[in-house]
Amino acid sequence: MNKKLLALVLSGVVVLSGCGASETPKTEEPQEKPVAEETQESTEETGEMEEVDGHEEAVSEENALEVGFLDAIGTKDINVVKSYIDNNYEVADQAFVDAMIIMYDEMLLNESQNVSQKYESGKYIEAVMAARDDNYKFDINLVEDESMKQELKNVLDSGFVYKNEEGEFYLRVDGSKFYSTFKDMMSEDLKGFYDLRNREIENPIYIEEMVNPDVSLEELKDRSLQLEKFMNSGIEYYDMEIIQNMKDRYDMALSEKK
Repeated sequence: MNKKLLALVLSGVVVLSGCGASETPKTEEPQEKPVAEETQESTEETGEMEEVDGHEEAVSEENALEVGFLDAIGTKDINVVKSYIDNNYEVADQAFVDAMIIMYDEMLLNESQNVSQKYESGKYIEAVMAARDDNYKFDINLVEDESMKQELKNVLDSGFVYKNEEGEFYLRVDGSKFYSTFKDMMSEDLKGFYDLRNREIENPIYIEEMVNPDVSLEELKDRSLQLEKFMNSGIEYYDMEIIQNMKDRYDMALSEKK
């Protein structure tokens, strides 16, 4: 797991847990105070305690969300992690939601080999081959066995797609599906990056190391500016080298287009 993202997940606990700490009070000589003043101070102190109690309760709720997500990640089960995000994004802080989505993106990549090995063989690939439509594409609705259909549906819903490559079906991470699934949960800055990545999937800048003629100079400039905006947003992607490589390719394409 990316250490910087893990720090972001835990930062709420680390920062807030220190809010209730206080220095040892200095000893002062007792002073007589009017009764009215003592009553007012007592009321103010009670209010502070109520605020502290309320704050501690809020910290506990945030802590529970973060610990729950780390537990979900620990299962290494993509369906468990996706379900956790689906069930908790509405009550979590936006920065934490962004971190969960980025971690899930990384998890899909890391687990893709294991998932592919399982679902590209045996009974699974037999079911896929038997459920081809007239265009030789896999159609989940053509799977006859209901338990098999549900299991394959869970795999596809988690962010994968079966692709027919020269008559053989391979399971691949589906970047477009990822974006459509999570875009309404993302902050605007993070959505900008994943929108950019989705545009790159649908209409790449380069085709076989040649600048795509279908991408106009205006479109290329827009993508480059959008990527720079994300790079300046302060959001940590799980591998910033990927972002820098995109920027380098955009700069190269711009120089070739002009």
